[in-house]
Amino acid sequence: MSEDKLKMHISFRGVMSKEGYIGGLIAPDMVVDPDLLTFSIFEDFTKNKEVLSDVEKVWYRLPNEDISEARSIWQDKDNEIRKMSSEATKFGEVYIYIE
Repeated sequence: MSEDKLKMHISFRGVMSKEGYIGGLIAPDMVVDPDLLTFSIFEDFTKNKEVLSDVEKVWYRLPNEDISEARSIWQDKDNEIRKMSSEATKFGEVYIYIE
């Protein structure tokens, strides 16, 4: 298990658009072991928050990036999660947007 921890700033119940992430709520920050991060954490997170619909798409950006640079995690979830974890671990945090 990694000694690194990753702080996730999570927004949910909103919609990603050209203007940014519209609407939604902000969850308390979560700290996770990036080696154990899977896509199911986002699905479980929304179920715990009583969201009426399933996760449609997850977006992320690093702290040094603008929201317009956010990347989606959807097609190849496992590889995209590993890539996000690798990139975000360098900064110790990541911004997550759940549609």
